Amino acid sequence: MALRLKGSYGLALLCTAGIVGWMATGKAVFSGQETGDTTPPPAVRNQAQEAEAFRVAVQHFNAKPRQSSLTIRGRTEADAKVTVRAETSAIVRSIEVEKGQWVHKDDLLCELDVGSREANLAKAKAALEQAEFDLSAKEQLATKGFASKTQLAALRAARDAAIAGVKEARLELERTRILAPIDGLVQSDLAEVGDQLSSGGACAVLMDPDPMLVVGQVSERDIAAVKVGNKAEVTLVTGEKTDGSVRFVSAASDVETRTFLVEIEIPNPDRQLRDGGNGCCQPQTAAHQGPSDEPGLPDPLG
Repeated sequence: MALRLKGSYGLALLCTAGIVGWMATGKAVFSGQETGDTTPPPAVRNQAQEAEAFRVAVQHFNAKPRQSSLTIRGRTEADAKVTVRAETSAIVRSIEVEKGQWVHKDDLLCELDVGSREANLAKAKAALEQAEFDLSAKEQLATKGFASKTQLAALRAARDAAIAGVKEARLELERTRILAPIDGLVQSDLAEVGDQLSSGGACAVLMDPDPMLVVGQVSERDIAAVKVGNKAEVTLVTGEKTDGSVRFVSAASDVETRTFLVEIEIPNPDRQLRDGGNGCCQPQTAAHQGPSDEPGLPDPLG
């Protein structure tokens, strides 16, 4: 019994010595936390981390105006296409132009047989001279009291009618020369020498290809975005690309398709674009602000 007690005492003394030695190191943990000063508490650690500086990368985006576009399919048309017609009836005496020839305004296209028009003009001039002579003689008699006002008025009316007769005869003679009303290329429907042209008969067709138009239809959903003056990019079926502008926007829709006519004008000084070709165009419809495609360089802060 005595030995057992002594062994217990020795074990207790050994444990006590170990505890005293451990506490002598100065480190103790209470409720799972170390009481030493080497590691700060969580609140202190969070404040320290927040106080540390950190770096942030920033990109600058500059707003730039952007244009939205609308694709329209249409066909090319010459700005002016005129069928030159006779204003009197006569036989074609000569044709002064050929197909494909470029003519200027007032160039002679067709010449008709004058017939009796020169004689009619001479007769009208003679009638005018007689009317003026009669009026002059009667005015001299009127100064002496031998002519009434009624006679003078009748002779003045006859003189005016003779003047009108001369103008009409001269105009009828001039109508035998059919002139070009515009600058343009001579197209089809040329009359032939010997043809009998009645009033309204076609002598030739002239086409002015500068500027050229692209004519297309726009739905009622999109027509509000198309304005006169909007820029447009035109791509022809041949692959040619050119720039133009909206010249006309119809205010009334087609009763069958419920679409609106739009005309885009294209400069064509070299006359390379042809009438009747297919193509599509993209008129710019609206401008809005948006970010640029190329952002600025990163700007590090911190």
